[in-house]
Amino acid sequence: MHVSGGENFNWYWESLITTFSAFQTAEGKQNARLWGRPTIKPKLPGVTLENQKKIANWAYNYRFKKGKELGNIVENDGWNFRGKGLLQLTGRTAYEYANAYTKKEGADIITNPDLVVTNASIAVLSSMAFWKWKNLNTKANLTKDVIGKICSKVGNDVPLKDEIGNPSTNHKEKKKIFDKTTSKVFKIDECKLGKASDVKNIFETFDKKYKAESNTCYIDVIVPNDRRKEGLFVFFDNTGIIQKGYALAMGTKNNAILIPEGKGSTPTGLWSSWYEKVHIGESSYGDYGLIKVSGVSGDALKATNKGRAGIAIHCGHTVGNSKKEYNDNGALMVTYGCVRVYNKDMKELVKNYTSKSSKKIYVYVEETNDIEKAYEKYGMTSDSKDYRRTYSKKAKQ
Repeated sequence: MHVSGGENFNWYWESLITTFSAFQTAEGKQNARLWGRPTIKPKLPGVTLENQKKIANWAYNYRFKKGKELGNIVENDGWNFRGKGLLQLTGRTAYEYANAYTKKEGADIITNPDLVVTNASIAVLSSMAFWKWKNLNTKANLTKDVIGKICSKVGNDVPLKDEIGNPSTNHKEKKKIFDKTTSKVFKIDECKLGKASDVKNIFETFDKKYKAESNTCYIDVIVPNDRRKEGLFVFFDNTGIIQKGYALAMGTKNNAILIPEGKGSTPTGLWSSWYEKVHIGESSYGDYGLIKVSGVSGDALKATNKGRAGIAIHCGHTVGNSKKEYNDNGALMVTYGCVRVYNKDMKELVKNYTSKSSKKIYVYVEETNDIEKAYEKYGMTSDSKDYRRTYSKKAKQ
């Protein structure tokens, strides 16, 4: 990686095939031979800039798995949103998230992505946004497991030589720096987070109605009174926030909240929950199953008592994407009254949910007339893809 110019695509042609699935097709192998370096060594003179762009745009093309994961949507996204900056920010989705913060400093990294490498302030700010996006600020609390909990979320573990020339990996070297330097500079052994003296360490729903105890967790779904727009979800327990993301709790009708099969928006109130590995691979639900719910109090209980069932948290295809090819490129799609989240968030949510299976996990749906205040409280900004939807009998799940 070249921090000054971004991710380096001066690749030996055979390594392209073994590294990127996009180059493993018949056409991809031809392109690897055509664009890649003909020899392993020497690396210089290397691949021309023109061919490096072609390699990046093919490796991260939106038609292939990796490009889809990165949220790329047009031909040049691979090169424009290649790994850049202090933490190698990669892919359109990552840049869009960071852009919500960099634009406040007058830097639009979607229209000018090279600002991530040419402007030191934007390089730092975009990396901070990435850290927050991956929830690493929470995962880093009270841990020294740099390799297990942090490095894998930032980048791949690649082989390299240490400072004296011995074989190592970049994750091992980061661990060494953490142990020898940064952990001491920031005095992590003196951190009081989570200790008895930390009286402010209380985690509760946005409206402060429910507080996590040692044996409970909450997925707080905070949505605007106007359900046609997105809100957010915050998953937390008594130790802190585990995960945050966007959520849509809009049904296909503007009423019928308490009617069985009414398909109205998700009722507010407290729900008990459980995970079921069902509907895997179905475009309306995605690849990660459902977190199903049953009413405990409020309209949630009223709806359950009246026979309204089938409500769950799930992901699936987004607006503008066909049922045959679902991804997170579009905004969240209306459901028949469930809570919809993005596919990448659902994948992480299921992992976090199952890891807390020893606790009682509640889902709490609450409305607010100031959704911006909720975003601000949890360090988020509104989803750049969000828009005001319309209620329609033809709206698809």
